[in-house]
Amino acid sequence: MATTEIPMNALLEKAQPANPRKNRNLPIIGYFGRVKTALEVVAATTTQWVDRYEWERRFGHRVRVKAITQDNIPFVQVLRNTGEEIEDIVAFMIPYPSSPRWEDRLTQIQEFCEGADFILQNFLPDVPGSSRLKDAQEPRAWISDCTLDPEANSHLRDCLLTNSQLYIALKEKRFRMGVGFETVSNTRRICIINPNGASILALLRTAPASQVYGFRILFANYLNPNPVPELVVIDPDWWGSCFIIACTLPFLAIGTQDRSDTRIFSSDNNLRARYDIGFLNLKYRISSRVRHESSCVPDNAVLHVAVYSLMITGRSEQYSTAVCLDDDFFDDEPRLANADEVEQVDLDGIPDPIIFQFVGSKVQSSRAYALLALAKQLERIVEYHGNIQECMKRSFEFYTSIPDAHAIKARKAVEDWRKNFPVNLNKLIQFNSKLAEKVSHFLADDIRVGSDDIPYGELWRGLQAEPEALKSLRAVKGFCSKLRDIGTGLEHLKDAFDVVRRESKNLYAVEQQSRDKIIEQITVAAFVLAIMNLIAQVYAGKPGNDDKTDWPGYITMVAIYTVICIPGILWFVCQYRSRKNKAG
Repeated sequence: MATTEIPMNALLEKAQPANPRKNRNLPIIGYFGRVKTALEVVAATTTQWVDRYEWERRFGHRVRVKAITQDNIPFVQVLRNTGEEIEDIVAFMIPYPSSPRWEDRLTQIQEFCEGADFILQNFLPDVPGSSRLKDAQEPRAWISDCTLDPEANSHLRDCLLTNSQLYIALKEKRFRMGVGFETVSNTRRICIINPNGASILALLRTAPASQVYGFRILFANYLNPNPVPELVVIDPDWWGSCFIIACTLPFLAIGTQDRSDTRIFSSDNNLRARYDIGFLNLKYRISSRVRHESSCVPDNAVLHVAVYSLMITGRSEQYSTAVCLDDDFFDDEPRLANADEVEQVDLDGIPDPIIFQFVGSKVQSSRAYALLALAKQLERIVEYHGNIQECMKRSFEFYTSIPDAHAIKARKAVEDWRKNFPVNLNKLIQFNSKLAEKVSHFLADDIRVGSDDIPYGELWRGLQAEPEALKSLRAVKGFCSKLRDIGTGLEHLKDAFDVVRRESKNLYAVEQQSRDKIIEQITVAAFVLAIMNLIAQVYAGKPGNDDKTDWPGYITMVAIYTVICIPGILWFVCQYRSRKNKAG
């Protein structure tokens, strides 16, 4: 039987004992490796959580605000307690350091609030049935506090208020002295329709120090004679940590002369601009037929500039204040219900005029509330701008269908339309495009809405857990798209008007050429007739053959006429040939 030889090296390796340390790791080393990996995972998760919930970490419901009862003292009172003499508006509005821009804003607010102190101190309510202020534009105010404190004051809450009543409600202490040093949940919402100087002064004199920064932004944006859209979320280092959500939306709406805004800065400066658009009813300025319901605008219609301003500020989600200032001179149904309507509401609560929902519904976070309010207001603005677009479109369609006979008959009305239509169309395009652009940038740069309609902005990621907030965000995005659609339609209308205007200019040029030609022919005929008449007169003055003494004078006269007429005839012929050459 054959045997297999094994190499000596293999036998030696097999005979050697195994190394007990080979391929063996210390238990402590493996343990540290696993701990290191776990810590890295925890660190990454924590960083991701902090990035996602930055808002909750700084302003969330679990953030406790210390010494909250200090906010019972208004900012202007805090300054007075130092013993210095101050002027309320100046001390409140001027930041440090100041700037020329803020100086201008201060001047505007001072002019707007002129006489407001007297109104707050001496206002007498009207007598029902014999209203002495029936034609005055008294602001309408509403205030609501959502608080967990069962002993909180509830005087003059959830009802329509005058300026003096609003001032009384705002002067009430918001927190009881016995609540301790930490905040009790308290969310305040204030809405003022068509505020005047007394309304602004009431807010200014009762605002606590922690809210001054937000109120400065609110007043400066709303009381701007040339308003611009603004959407910002900031966390200034003012009087401790706080957040501010500011929203200013200028827009245009159709109103009437009898309901126009009468608020002023001074005797010759209106707060809001307005433009007469009665020219849009071109159909009824040309024809004397009975007017139908299809008229473009009311008889005394005006294009009214309006501003919606919302400011939400607070030191945490549990302690915040929302203030809305809105212009409403064109809606048939008031945004704020009167006292009788308030008494008839059901148990769900009082409708919040800022978000058009019941106060008794689920309390939302400040960001979700701001998005809902923004969506509701954009919905209204889309309707206003869309209505103006339709009115201008109908007026343009009638203009393009005017028979020449009617256009000549009502030349003044047609010229007025041609002059004012592009001016007002450009105003609407400007307001609409600026607003759509600002909302679009706010969604893209601040909230950072992704393709999945989820917010990824630093202070907005936490809304991913709030379905209602995401719903409002989608609504805002949709209304922004509708504003852009309106802008596209307005640009098309502008292009169509430019085409018609060019055609009208060309037609006018042709008509002018025709008129010039007729005038030229008449001029030539008149010149020829004048020459022939002159010749006839000269021939008639010819002396007889027997009057030899008159011939020298006659010949001299003929020579003089010839010298005078020949250069004139040559000049006329040259001018005529020159015009003919230019024309063709």
